[in-house]
Amino acid sequence: MEKTIVDFVKVLRTAEVKVSPAETLDVMAAIEFVGYEDRALFKNTLSMLLAKNPEEKETFETCFEKFFTFDDVMQAPVAG
Repeated sequence: MEKTIVDFVKVLRTAEVKVSPAETLDVMAAIEFVGYEDRALFKNTLSMLLAKNPEEKETFETCFEKFFTFDDVMQAPVAG
C-alpha cells in the first residue's frame, strides 16, 4: 500500500498540491493507525494531512475520487 500512497501523492503534486516528503511519511504512519477498511476515515485522514487550504481540498477531493476505486485497496493482500 505504500506504493499506492506514493503514487497518489505524485498525482496530487501533478495537480499542484504541495506535498512534502515528510507529509508523505506522516500519511503512511497515520494510515497504519487508522487502516484502510473505512473509506471515509481513510479519505479524511489523507485529506487532513495533505490538503492545506480550500483550493487544495477541492483538488484533493477530485484526485481521490479518480485515483481510488477502493476495490483495489480492499483487495490488498493481508500480511500473515
